[in-house]
Amino acid sequence: MSKELNLIEKYQEIEKEIENLSLEVKYAKNELVKKSLEDKMSSLVIDQLKIEKKLAESDDRSTTQTILGNLKQELGMIIDHLNSNSSGHPISRNQGLGIDNFIFGKIIWDISGAFNAFGVPVPNYYFEMDGDFDHTPTKNLLIRKLKELQKTDLKELNYLKLKKWVSDLKEQIQQLWIEENTKIKSTVKY
Repeated sequence: MSKELNLIEKYQEIEKEIENLSLEVKYAKNELVKKSLEDKMSSLVIDQLKIEKKLAESDDRSTTQTILGNLKQELGMIIDHLNSNSSGHPISRNQGLGIDNFIFGKIIWDISGAFNAFGVPVPNYYFEMDGDFDHTPTKNLLIRKLKELQKTDLKELNYLKLKKWVSDLKEQIQQLWIEENTKIKSTVKY
């Protein structure tokens, strides 16, 4: 196991533990228990900062390089899937579910899978005959972000910077989701 992968796994463990503790703190009824949980969380944050420093200073970027390759491949496959529709039908905004514009959630899920796993999930999106969804803004965003990744210098990149990049991308997709939901609500007649 590479040094970087070991640090990333420790970082993720601590991140998850902090997340769980923050929920416990939020719902703790007893002040002593709450204080104890907060102290444990503070200690974990210090450990997390130490790992962040090690990750930033590490010369081993093998895991980051793998994740970067996965993300490039995943974005390319998502873009190709959005482009390849031999039937001529638009992509389904709800993806067969009752959730408005769930296509955005599926894209975020696929990007997260490429970042968090050592592999690349194959995108599988539904198209529909009577759809009115215009995926062009989403596709254009993904094309821009893929070009960004392709220009990325691995020497300047580390796991934490890539994690931030993915988080920013997911926020941008969520913003498109919100905008699309707003469009739908403005056209619904009651």
